[in-house]
Amino acid sequence: MLQAVLKDIGSGPNGVKSDPSSNVTELRPIVVYGLSDTRAACQAAVEQGTHDVAFMSPTGVAHSLGPQWLKELLGNTAAMFSDLEIIGILDCGPYEGHVMNALHSGMKHVHYTGKGEAAEKLNLIAEKTGAVIHRSFAEVLDLKSESDVMAACREWFKAKDLPGTGSLATQRV
Repeated sequence: MLQAVLKDIGSGPNGVKSDPSSNVTELRPIVVYGLSDTRAACQAAVEQGTHDVAFMSPTGVAHSLGPQWLKELLGNTAAMFSDLEIIGILDCGPYEGHVMNALHSGMKHVHYTGKGEAAEKLNLIAEKTGAVIHRSFAEVLDLKSESDVMAACREWFKAKDLPGTGSLATQRV
């Protein structure tokens, strides 16, 4: 399917070029490093009455382990928390090849920081495959620096409806 899409990437719908730099998302992803992180985050989400969770791979995973790592992690997590909508975002950094690999493997959400013509073309490919390329996030919780993952996740979901209230290890990505 990607090969057919690649032949037709000159413009977006109705011949209008997309602006990939305008994709600032409302998602508030949690960077996770393994099953214990996803389980804690999902448990905290359930406790707080949240129905959806966005997980993002750590920087570098797209290069070292590829999208399959995140897909496996999320599949195992979803089996334990079937009532939650779980969104997986592969952090591809500025690497076009990682984005293409993620899209080819069926990922529907990727984080890409590259610029220029490549970003425009990747955005068009993503649109045509039903995927979303996230350019930046207002807030991200990275569990790497959290000593109490469960407490950090509980606070994260409590603050979900209060933009900019993160006193946790949040960052703008």
